[in-house]
Amino acid sequence: GAGPVTSTHRQRRHVHSNREDNSQSYTQSRTAGLRTMTIALVFCQTFLTTSNAIPSSTLQMRPRLGLERTPGLMRSPSNHPGRIPMMLAGSQNEGMLRLRGGGWFDYSTFGLSDKELKAIASLREKLGTILTDAAQQNPDLDTDDRLIRLLRVHDLNVGKTVPLFKKMLKWRAEVKADKIRDDIVKHFSDRFWDMPCIPHKQKFRRFYFYEPFHALDPKGDLVSIECTGAIRVRRFMRAVSEKDVMIFWTYIMEWNMYKLALLSRKQGRLANMAQVKDLAGLNFVQASSKAGMNRFRKVNRFMHECYPECLSSLTLINVPNIFGALWRAFRPLLPPKTISKIAVIAGNEDVQRKALLKLLPATDPVVKNAGADDMYVQRVDEEGAGRLAAAALAKLGVMGLGVVCVRKLLAALGVRLRERAAQAEGEKQKSS
Repeated sequence: GAGPVTSTHRQRRHVHSNREDNSQSYTQSRTAGLRTMTIALVFCQTFLTTSNAIPSSTLQMRPRLGLERTPGLMRSPSNHPGRIPMMLAGSQNEGMLRLRGGGWFDYSTFGLSDKELKAIASLREKLGTILTDAAQQNPDLDTDDRLIRLLRVHDLNVGKTVPLFKKMLKWRAEVKADKIRDDIVKHFSDRFWDMPCIPHKQKFRRFYFYEPFHALDPKGDLVSIECTGAIRVRRFMRAVSEKDVMIFWTYIMEWNMYKLALLSRKQGRLANMAQVKDLAGLNFVQASSKAGMNRFRKVNRFMHECYPECLSSLTLINVPNIFGALWRAFRPLLPPKTISKIAVIAGNEDVQRKALLKLLPATDPVVKNAGADDMYVQRVDEEGAGRLAAAALAKLGVMGLGVVCVRKLLAALGVRLRERAAQAEGEKQKSS
């Protein structure tokens, strides 16, 4: 009613006001919490799953002469005639590593220990006909540089590596990886995007800003660069199917394994990949894409089960402040060997350049620009601008739509002119 305002009324109003304030505060806190949880999820997927892909130690090795394999004998290449031939001991020549693409190396100078060499021999014995049958389809699977990467996932535990090998074969059968491997070998180029065998290449070039071979770091590892923050994940996921994504990543990783094998043979050590991710432009909307998250998880699991222990370091540059805070929170939860391989760089351009100089020379454009967007995102946009514009016009039917609109406009104008002519004729008849 309209009675006097008592202290009880004032208390009720005060409580109601507090509830409104609390509700608004709760909504804001919940939104901020969801944003933080989403970025934390991206953080966990990026880092916590990376530990399996990082070698347990940094290899310091000297190049060693590789021997060619001949039936029953080991002989030296023709330019080293003084090398003494050695007899093969069963399927594995004692003290020598069998490498992808042929050739043998002394395991001790290649950076492997006696324990690792024994683990490789034990794994071959445990796999038996599984490995033999797989090698008939793809000889690369029965090479020491491939097997040691699998063994290092579980710290040389052969019992755990056998199921991992079986999972790898299952994955490879699902994506037809052996056929993709043959495509890579046939069309191989140091420039991944130049190969004509990549399916939906132009579509992936448009949305995914990634360069598998930007340079070699001072150790000789492959430096790849991804402009993660520039990727418009939602549009990307609408443009491609999950199957397209899996096949595309198989092409990338088969190219990567082939290139690493070439580097390993040339350098006389097990070469790996140093990856740089530029997070400039990363935002909540893109990071929270459900389709992107689901496909990322599947691709990530596929990579760690089929192509493990290939990553020597992961450097994230132009990291948003909230991401840097999350890194400081999650850092104590990670294994020490993983922490030693991850660098999260937040700060101004000078800080970014200082971090990049560990991998690239000062003259490199990525170092000069303190980021990769200017080099890869804009270049891809310029290369595809005319093609993409033409494709968009064709898809939207702009020209056809324009013709239809003009026709309708002319038809409406004709009707209007006829109506006015009939009206003028009627007025003329009345006046006469």
